[in-house]
Amino acid sequence: MRVRIELRRNKGEWIARFRKQTGVVGQLSTGRKEVDGRSVLYLHLSQVERKCGLDAEPSPILFEPRITQVDGDEFRVMGWERVDLAIHLQEWDCEIVPSGCVGYR
Repeated sequence: MRVRIELRRNKGEWIARFRKQTGVVGQLSTGRKEVDGRSVLYLHLSQVERKCGLDAEPSPILFEPRITQVDGDEFRVMGWERVDLAIHLQEWDCEIVPSGCVGYR
């Protein structure tokens, strides 16, 4: 599924919503990784789209994702992310992007 995500937190801290949010667009994918000796489900964007000829940003990874809110073509996912040696709570605001849209926000 092609989606646009906006991160709600940065390293565990809320991102102010009055700032312009930059979204990342790509194909939403799941997988499993071994983390600290156990198999964990994760969510990431594969085939991240480039913006204006710039290199694509690396996809954020959300471990043990849970859908917390659904509203039409938009949904919110909560899970945890790893930054260096720390584990932080993370939320993604996701919007399903129609396949015909080019240069979406």
